[in-house]
Amino acid sequence: SALRYVGRFISLVWDTDRALTTSMVALRIVRSFVPVAALWVGKLIVDGVVGATRGTMRPAQIWRYVAFELLIVVVGELLARGSSLVESLLRDKYINRMSVRLMEHAPTLDLQQFEDPTFYDHLERARRSTSGRLGLLAQLLQIAQDMLTLISLSAALIVASPWLLLLLAVAILPSFLGETHFARLAYSLLYR
Repeated sequence: SALRYVGRFISLVWDTDRALTTSMVALRIVRSFVPVAALWVGKLIVDGVVGATRGTMRPAQIWRYVAFELLIVVVGELLARGSSLVESLLRDKYINRMSVRLMEHAPTLDLQQFEDPTFYDHLERARRSTSGRLGLLAQLLQIAQDMLTLISLSAALIVASPWLLLLLAVAILPSFLGETHFARLAYSLLYR
């Protein structure tokens, strides 16, 4: 029930700035494949070291893999910083837009409505919560990014060893349950 307004919220964010919203989503999608690329190049490095000890690979090739791994890490960090910048800019624009909408709507209300504590509580909650709403979108995008990463890592693990996929699922389950529990508590506290 808490997610029933997500579509409307995404529409408001989209209307705030389409270019920044598109950039935010695109950066998250690209970032979701960085861990898989790093894992793949790490495998090439290990294979190269094993090959070098057997005399089937030149050390220069291993150093190219190491340089490529370093490049992936640097690009991943740049993407994370760019994503943070885009989300910050979009958050500021969204907060300003929603604050202006609330200010434009307030004069159309009757004075009696402001004296009603329930109504005033809703209005105040709407005013305060505009700053945190983009965090919800960032969290939803983080979940989508993590899901893409999980799917791509799972595919890589199935190719390498299906048993590793089972181990990954067992390792992720406690974290997922804990995060879900504490996210529910944080939402409840914030709502109250």
